[in-house]
Amino acid sequence: MTRLAVVTVALAACAHPERPAGRVAEGFVTTADGARLHYRRLGSGGPVVVVPGGCFLEPALAALARARTVVFYDPRNRCRSSAVEDGARISVRADVEDLEALRRHVGAERIVPVGFSYLGRVVALYARSHPERVERLVQIGAVSPGVGTAYPPALAEPRAAWPADLLALDDEVKRLREEGRDRSDPAGFCERYDAFVRRLLVYRPAPAARYTPGCDSPREWPINLDRHLAAIFTSLAASPVPPESVASMRSPVLVVHGRHDRQAPYGAGREWAMAWPDARLVTVAEGAHAPFVDDPSVVDDLDRFLAGSWPERAERVRALDPAAR
Repeated sequence: MTRLAVVTVALAACAHPERPAGRVAEGFVTTADGARLHYRRLGSGGPVVVVPGGCFLEPALAALARARTVVFYDPRNRCRSSAVEDGARISVRADVEDLEALRRHVGAERIVPVGFSYLGRVVALYARSHPERVERLVQIGAVSPGVGTAYPPALAEPRAAWPADLLALDDEVKRLREEGRDRSDPAGFCERYDAFVRRLLVYRPAPAARYTPGCDSPREWPINLDRHLAAIFTSLAASPVPPESVASMRSPVLVVHGRHDRQAPYGAGREWAMAWPDARLVTVAEGAHAPFVDDPSVVDDLDRFLAGSWPERAERVRALDPAAR
């Protein structure tokens, strides 16, 4: 599995914070092709925020529902959503259609999609296809808008810069794969793989250590997840988002990216912030792929943006290289 292919292994490992007061609804939405998507609707009022990847984002972002409606859902074939055996039905295009199905189900005229990692590309594709449905948009640690983009060394985090404990976990996971443990003991292998991923996603070891294993769903076991992510990343290669394709998008966009992101390079965040006509970038200086874990004040930034204002530390990006400002 490539480094990029581990980016959305469950952040369900987070301990749940205090739940917001108010109504919680839970259920399934059936898509046009029969997939069943698990969702949880928290809070009340507007704007309506829709977050794909609920099983790994709800623990960290549930506090946003204290002032508005937030709908977390699991993408098709992930976590608590139904299994999809046909790989042809797993793609970012299908994820875009599923996001629209969720919007229709909750009855919101306009929504604020929040996309983390490859789902950052999904919400961008959704905004391009349904601009009239997007009130605001958030991307967190989003993969790049293009395909195979090479960023300068200052805007990427090479494996050579990884800390020793992360390198050791990486080597352990590779050894276990070579021994066939991912097939002979998929649940046990998932726990070791999850330890690696938690450390990979978080820049500082202390926050990563507070997680507990996120392998409750067999669909998140690597033996199953590998197939899913292979289909997703194949479809990503066929679904770039050139800047000119979103030039007419007028809704505000907040991009959040860790300076030390080991999966989606920091340059990708800067590139997205330059692509949207009305966008700002929050850079988490000591953050990796899950900057909201390294820096919990990211949730405050999101709350302020969802309330209609730019976070104080958000910058308008005018050059890919921050030294060129």
